[in-house]
Amino acid sequence: METITGGCTLWARQTIESEIFFYKPDKWFKIWFYLVNTVNHKDTKLFKRGEGLITYEDIIYKTKATKKQIEKCLKWLKREGMLGEQKTTRGNIKIVLKYGIFQNMKTYEGVHKEVDGGNGRRTEGGVDKQECKNDKNNNIDDFSIFWNLYDKKVGQTKCKTKWNKLSAKDKQAILDVLPAYKNAKPDKQFRKNPETFLNNRSWEDEIVQPSQPPKPLSDFEIIQAMKKMQDIRDAGGAYNADEFNKLKSIVC
Repeated sequence: METITGGCTLWARQTIESEIFFYKPDKWFKIWFYLVNTVNHKDTKLFKRGEGLITYEDIIYKTKATKKQIEKCLKWLKREGMLGEQKTTRGNIKIVLKYGIFQNMKTYEGVHKEVDGGNGRRTEGGVDKQECKNDKNNNIDDFSIFWNLYDKKVGQTKCKTKWNKLSAKDKQAILDVLPAYKNAKPDKQFRKNPETFLNNRSWEDEIVQPSQPPKPLSDFEIIQAMKKMQDIRDAGGAYNADEFNKLKSIVC
């Protein structure tokens, strides 16, 4: 019997009659399906079962949904008690609520044990348990979290080798500092390659945040400056040159 690697998730037959599948926009179920299939299937040091660090960029890339569609869908999922969210320094952790219930074969009616006469494997509800056995590659490991957070996909193999040699303390420090590092280097072409970042222990360096550009003036402020300049001209005589030049710089 042909097997499929990577593990599996369970979906009730009545899913096709659910509100998100039947009544909501098509993209919403695609988003939900992606979330359920992406969160951890078992507890790890970083995340519990049913949790995962999933960014808007990840969802957009995998589902082709717009940010607005994702925002509306996530808001509805939270309101319906299907999804939770926990803010951390590494980003927002998505939590599929009741994951342990719905990803358990014993939850579903009609579950029965039988033996496939062809290969002797025991199945539940007609689903081969070997196919549904969680594969270790199905888990979002800590390197995957770093790789997706860093978001400069260069030299993955060497980078992973280096990452696996780091202590748990260093890994946590890196994940904590990445949001600030990315904010300082929003254009990924100016970020160090991830392997270089790890080799140089760059997470220990000072991060210089870019200076904020001056807030653009509103149309109202510009019009007011023009009126004051005109008033000065109309009044004639001596005037404060510094004040006039300041108004001129606003208008021009």
